[in-house]
Amino acid sequence: MKNSLVKLAKSTLLTILPMVMLLISFSLAILATPFLFTKLAYATPTYEVWAGAAGQDKVFCLTDDTNYVYAGLHRDSTTEAAKVVKIAKSTMTTSLVWTGIIGEGYAHAMIEDGDHIYVGLHSKVTDEFAGIIKKILKSDMSVVDTWTGTVNEHNVHGMTQDDDYIYAAMNNQDGTEGKVIKIAKATFTTSLAWTGGGVPDAVNHTMVQVTDDIDYVYACKYTSVDVGTVYKITKATMVLDSTWTGAAGQTNTYGLGSDSDYLYTGHNLAPAQMVKIDKTTMTTDSSWTGAVGENQCLWVIPEDVYVYAALQTTPFKTLGIDKSTMTTSASVVGVTDDKMAHALAVGEDYIYTGLNISPAKVIKTPKDFGIEMPTHGALTLAGVLPYIFLSICIMGIMTTGMAEGGVGTLVIVAISVVIATVGITIILGVLP
Repeated sequence: MKNSLVKLAKSTLLTILPMVMLLISFSLAILATPFLFTKLAYATPTYEVWAGAAGQDKVFCLTDDTNYVYAGLHRDSTTEAAKVVKIAKSTMTTSLVWTGIIGEGYAHAMIEDGDHIYVGLHSKVTDEFAGIIKKILKSDMSVVDTWTGTVNEHNVHGMTQDDDYIYAAMNNQDGTEGKVIKIAKATFTTSLAWTGGGVPDAVNHTMVQVTDDIDYVYACKYTSVDVGTVYKITKATMVLDSTWTGAAGQTNTYGLGSDSDYLYTGHNLAPAQMVKIDKTTMTTDSSWTGAVGENQCLWVIPEDVYVYAALQTTPFKTLGIDKSTMTTSASVVGVTDDKMAHALAVGEDYIYTGLNISPAKVIKTPKDFGIEMPTHGALTLAGVLPYIFLSICIMGIMTTGMAEGGVGTLVIVAISVVIATVGITIILGVLP
């Protein structure tokens, strides 16, 4: 009799307990499902803005360091003075301003190293045009040295650098060939120069942008008639090594950037174009063409994954173009009044886009474009635990079913396995 009661109690317990556990786990799972994932929407990135004061118009170049971004403003060299505005990254407010003299305008190029920034200008203080570079101390934005071009060295339109030298692209538009000038940082004097690119005319400019690597400096020529050209120049001798020539329609080469293996050109076209060039062979690897309305790619900066591109459109558009596929991966688009992107700087966490408008603006956007990338969002502990408990229940029921062999229990096991599989699959992120 005693054995029969024990056996009945055991049987009842093995039948009821799995059912209770299953009911509890299903209830918890249902209640927890809304918390299983914290949804992260693919939201339009928000951005911070620096807006210039009166007389601070048209950003044409940018550079940055850890704490500041520096905006070079496009001022008419015959009537106005160039300006460089030092902007605190944390607050996007003006810290200091350097203002040149009347006749020193058109700040088209800027670089920085350590304690100084270098801004390239177009000067007409006298009757003769001359390109100049101002070496400015970051701490107080005062000029500590000036390089002045000689005959046929008119407009510093692009700059790049290594440890010892600055390489300046001279955009001569008065019937003389362009130049790339090698300037010693220590003495701030010309070391060597390369001359080439042909004689410009009303629609052909000369050198507009430069980039470099260990052994070479690369300069691009802007022309709306001939196809684009990039010149590969040996740094040590400033002698031409080789040339890339674009395909039909690849004119108006304005932007130029490089990584370890490739060059990337930005074309001032509608729609915009970008060409990826093998640096070793100076031949086209692949290219990108903008969608309808994605026009005038004036500035490009390659980084690890993206080539960042600024489009001078209304409203402005900054793109992240995947380097491996040369397709657009992400973008940020401004509001209507934020238009005409003309310059870029890329920091550790943010992109800074300079706008060619009055008053000037600099736009700060997240480097990942503000988009969270998980497929379904972030898993939460509150959502996962009930499914773990559910899985434990399923294992318990399966063990009971094998021990008792009851048909009803096996049916429950089958249903439970299906439900648990769906839950676990969701957890693994396979289902949407």
